[in-house]
Order: sequence, then structure tokens, then C-alpha cells
Amino acid sequence: MAERGDLTVVHEPFAKVAFFGTADVAGTTCGSEREVMQALLALAAAGPVFFKDTTDYRYTDVLADPDFLRAATHGLMVRSPDAVVASYLRLHPEASLGAIGFEYLAELDDAIRAATGQQPWLLDGDALAADPAGSVAAYCRHVGIPFLPDALQWEAGARSDWGEFARWHEKAASSTGFLQTSPEPLPDSLRERADEFRAHHRSFYEQLIARQSSS
Repeated sequence: MAERGDLTVVHEPFAKVAFFGTADVAGTTCGSEREVMQALLALAAAGPVFFKDTTDYRYTDVLADPDFLRAATHGLMVRSPDAVVASYLRLHPEASLGAIGFEYLAELDDAIRAATGQQPWLLDGDALAADPAGSVAAYCRHVGIPFLPDALQWEAGARSDWGEFARWHEKAASSTGFLQTSPEPLPDSLRERADEFRAHHRSFYEQLIARQSSS
């Protein structure tokens, strides 16, 4: 989406507020979820905006604001809990159970469906890596923007708006396109913790997949 050049792109503003206390939204410093929502809506009034965030946290103000949820066209991205847990714990071994994100994502899905009456678009990360052109083209049709094949390739390097979260995107920074990857095995010291996390989040992952299949 950033490579296209026709969208204002905002990277993980809600997560930055939750973790660091502030987030920059295209030049506006925000210190709360409410301020992030206001800044995003102001940007969208001036032109098309794409923002991406994570569900490491429960964004209570977002969940409670149906007007904001109705103002966006939503896409949810998932990957197998096995891969997510392995990747996450390798970077953050002391992560909380909730930070894996599937439970919070299922709550967000509930809130979006209640506010909009529609099922958000669901994209599987492994399917995206296996067929970037097909996956991105389908997403573009869903949100009503043209598919630009040239945007599937980019120059390697970190984006400035990743900021403090750059260490989570090292593979993306070294890439020039979508890659199929597998997480490395976790050390024995994290195996029990990983099993607990997978067991907790698998039902929420399956709930999201089942909803998409039935819609």
C-alpha cells in the first residue's frame, strides 16, 4: 500500500499510543485512541488513507465507537497461530498471552460486524505470500481501489514511519517483495509457553476463519 503512491499511509498508530503513549499521524501527535481516530478521520476527509495496525492490545475506545468503525473499509489479516506464536515469542519472549492478538482481533471483528452489518475482508498471510498478485488484486477490488502490479515490488530498506517498531520488520526491510517464510524453531525454554499461547488463541483463529467461510 505504501509503494502505490496514491494513499496516505499510517503505520500502527493505535499500537504506538498503547505502547509508547503517543503516535504521529501524518504530522499530528496523538496521545490517546480518541485522538488517533480524530486524526485519521481528518486525513480521510482530505484524501484516501490506508492505516495498518496490530492487535497486540485491546483498543477499547475503538471497539466502543461504531461511527469510527463505519467510516472505514476493514480488512483483517491472519496467519496460523503456530507461525504467529513462534515468530512473536522469538522477538518478545516475555509477551503476555493477549499480545498474540487473535482474541482481540475476534473482538474487533464482532464490533465491526455489529457497527457495519458486514463481514470484514479476511486475508491469510500465507496465501498472500504464496500468491501476492491474486491476493492483493482481490483486496483492491474489495476496498474499491485499482490494482497496481508494480507496487508488489519495492526497494529494500526500513521505512521511517516504522519508528520504534522497526525491529519487528527486519525481514520486510531486507525484502524487495513478498516472501514465503517459515519461523525458526523456538528454544526449549519457550516450548511450554508457546503451547499455552497456541491453545488459547486457536479457537479465536478458527472462529475468524469459519465466519469468512460462511459469509
